Amino acid sequence: WLIGGDFSQINGEAHNRIARLLADGTLDSSFTVSLNGSVRAMAVSGTRVFIGGSFTTVGATPRLRLAALDATTGALDQTFAPDVEGGSTPTVRTLVVSGATVHFGGSFATVNGAPQANLGAVDAAAGGSVAGFTGAADGLVNALVTDGTSLFAAGEFVNVGGAPRRGVARLAAATGLADTAFDAASDGNASALALSGTTLFVGGSFGHIGGQSREHIAQLNVADGHATAWDPGANGDVESLALAGTALVVAGDFDEVGGVERLYVAAL
Repeated sequence: WLIGGDFSQINGEAHNRIARLLADGTLDSSFTVSLNGSVRAMAVSGTRVFIGGSFTTVGATPRLRLAALDATTGALDQTFAPDVEGGSTPTVRTLVVSGATVHFGGSFATVNGAPQANLGAVDAAAGGSVAGFTGAADGLVNALVTDGTSLFAAGEFVNVGGAPRRGVARLAAATGLADTAFDAASDGNASALALSGTTLFVGGSFGHIGGQSREHIAQLNVADGHATAWDPGANGDVESLALAGTALVVAGDFDEVGGVERLYVAAL
């Protein structure tokens, strides 16, 4: 397992912002890569792990908020070197890898020197900007998921991909432009996504989404953004979602989900 965050030690050993655990849960002491800023997103693709965050160096090598490492040794991929900059505190908060493309979101103003607000796409080989990808968001992007053709985004935006969309949107993966058929019409921000076939799970701070009252968590139809009948409800913000087999694991600032007491984490 790979873990990232804003730590400097694990079990008394120096590990700056990223570490690798072995199958038995013990620390891999040979994985010693060090970063000078937090890691907020990771995605493993083949033998590499792509990482995003607020860091500007990996070891002694400049890497501006995006980098690729060997997933086993932590060695820096010397060929993958995009630049993500701009804004008061530029940070990559989410990323997904699909084929030859890395999509990422967060809080930033430029990608590889060109204007690209809060949403970007680079090639997975060298980190060059993807031609034709012009999607941008006017607020923080917290989460991304993709099926390879569509890119779903969640965040604190009200306009994304050239269209008014509050909190959640479906975009063309190739261009980043909004799919006009999908409009969830959320009344609040979204923090987390999980994609399962033809449905999209969304968590956040909303009370109405997809045309229905839904407290902080909802299941949407991926085609049009309409809410399904699934409605557990949470009494506080949902900040993280993960599918584990047939279960949806939910974490956030709540103490009740589906009418049952659950402190900050639950499985549905």
